Order: sequence, then structure tokens, then C-alpha cells
Amino acid sequence: ALLQQRLSDGLPSLGAVHIAPESAIEDLSFLSLGMRRQAADFHFIRLLQYYGAAEEGTEEHQEEHGQHPHEEAGVYPEMYPRALRMLELDPYFRYGVLYAAGALAFNLNRPDEAIALLRRALEHDPQAWRYQLYIAAIAYKKDSEFGRLVEVLEPAMSDPDCPAMLKTIVAGIYQKLGQKERALALYQDLEAHSKDPDYRALARSRIEKLLR
Repeated sequence: ALLQQRLSDGLPSLGAVHIAPESAIEDLSFLSLGMRRQAADFHFIRLLQYYGAAEEGTEEHQEEHGQHPHEEAGVYPEMYPRALRMLELDPYFRYGVLYAAGALAFNLNRPDEAIALLRRALEHDPQAWRYQLYIAAIAYKKDSEFGRLVEVLEPAMSDPDCPAMLKTIVAGIYQKLGQKERALALYQDLEAHSKDPDYRALARSRIEKLLR
């Protein structure tokens, strides 16, 4: 009964889900129990672990791009397919989509993949206004219009689904634009409210530098 309920809740059919070989057993275990959302959570954790494992990069690059301490510069070729797999399992996993799209567009400089992911998500969840907002912001980034980019993203900064990673990036752009007070306010918000201790520590260090 639980399986039938999950299969009829508006998600794509199981046949539409691409299952990667290395996680086929885990995926099939979740899916056989009708636990598609749990499977998506599982893949999001895998994505975070993958992205958190350093490939190559420098502290200077992280400072310049406002990156999380564990999100070093690198290629991460599986970022998009992993995010797509997560989305196929749960097309309404908004936080996961926003995180992956933000990483692809603003950290990994792969805006086309980010837009493709967001548009795929919009097909299933057209009411998710944040996706449209991200697409607009990515367009401004591609044109190096950073002032317009942060204007577009500002409404998302107070949204509960806004990833701390994106707040860090926007705060870094504020710094580049010479808007010290806005950057400081955003870092203070991160330090006070982020659930991730690494982001809190990063925000604290940025605050100390801004107040020197």
C-alpha cells in the first residue's frame, strides 16, 4: 500500500529514473519500499560528500569566489549527473536543486548545466519561483553584471531554502562591489543562523577581516 501511495503522488514513473551502477543496490532498496524521497536525500548526501572532497584548488581561489572551506576549486564532472539523479528521484527537492545549481553556476563556472537542471526542475515544479530567480541571476553572471546579479538574488537571502553557500557567494560579491556593510550584515546572518559549523566559522573569519 505504501509503495502504491508513493507511486501515485505525482512523481515520475520508476522507469524514468536513471540508476547509477555504483548505487544501484541502494536505489533499488529504497525504491522497492516506495521511499523515493529518502533515496533523493541519500543521493544529496552523496553529492555533498563528492563535492566536499577536494580535487585541486587554493585558499586564494576560495577567498576570491566565496567558497565553502571544503568546496575547493576543481572540475567535479559528476556534479550535474548526480544532481539530475537526485531530482529524478524527487522532483520537489527544492533545496537540493538550489544547492546543486548554485554550485554549478557560481563555483564551478558551468552555468549551462545549472540552467538545464533548473529548467528540468521547473517542468515538474513550475510554482518554484526561486528557480526562475536563479536562472535570471545566472544570466547576469554570464554577462558579468554582478550588480544586477545580487539585486536579483537579494530576495532569496532571507528564504529558508537559500543555501548558506549562496549567501557566502553573494556576500563576497558585495565585497567586490565595495558594499562592505551589506557584506558584513550577510556574514553576521550566516554566523548567527547557519546550521553548518564550517559556514559559521567561515563567516566569523570574514567578519573579523571586514572589521579590521
